[in-house]
Amino acid sequence: MQIIIRITLTAIAALLVFGCEVEETFISCPFDDTINKTCEADDEGLNMTCVVAEHPQCPNDVCIRWKSADHAVCSMTCSPDGAACPGASSCMPFNENSNDYYCVPNSLLE
Repeated sequence: MQIIIRITLTAIAALLVFGCEVEETFISCPFDDTINKTCEADDEGLNMTCVVAEHPQCPNDVCIRWKSADHAVCSMTCSPDGAACPGASSCMPFNENSNDYYCVPNSLLE
């Protein structure tokens, strides 16, 4: 009986740890007013993507505001040919001329 309880508790603990990983990756992270102003769409309607590489509130340091989205989220770097992003996100280039790639929630890509 004790073995069944231990296995059940271990399974629950694993689900709690791994089940929360995706949600914690894309938590909101504030930009200061200067960065927010810089990240606004320009006069021609060009949507800006902004990244803070060392944000103190992000577990993986990266805070990204994708193409003038209404808020910034914590993210992580990725490789288009290897490292997978957490579920419901995609590895996207910072811009078309960049070798820097970041995990972006799919909800911001629509």
